[in-house]
Amino acid sequence: MEKSKAFLGRYNSPNTRKLYTLVLKKYFNLFESGEELDEQIDKYFAHEKSDSEYKRDIKQFYASLRNSPTRTIQTFMSVIRTFFRRIVEKEFSTKFWEDYKPKSVESILEDVIPTKAELRQVLNYMPIHGEAFFLMLVSSGMKIRE
Repeated sequence: MEKSKAFLGRYNSPNTRKLYTLVLKKYFNLFESGEELDEQIDKYFAHEKSDSEYKRDIKQFYASLRNSPTRTIQTFMSVIRTFFRRIVEKEFSTKFWEDYKPKSVESILEDVIPTKAELRQVLNYMPIHGEAFFLMLVSSGMKIRE
């Protein structure tokens, strides 16, 4: 059975399918040899594994992503979670998956409150409607979303 086509067929966007294919290849390359993704998937699922073995593999995949950006790790782990849930029909607890969320990196920038002189300088370069909008926000205490 072609599990990759069953999984990827759920998505209409070619970019989504391309990304998800890349993630699946990266995952199954860790555990099985073979040229074709479906061949690797078939080998991987050829023998019955326990939940703990699947969890060990997911942990190993997560470890292989350790030098990747946070958003990449989040996306890759989300794809693997969805694949296991929809195609393999293995649902691991939310607590299990929480261990594989990358720790967010705190911003190294500090908020600096501009001085009145700096704000006047910025206002001098704004078009009149931008200046009016900005002054309305400042004087009323409104946020941009409001």
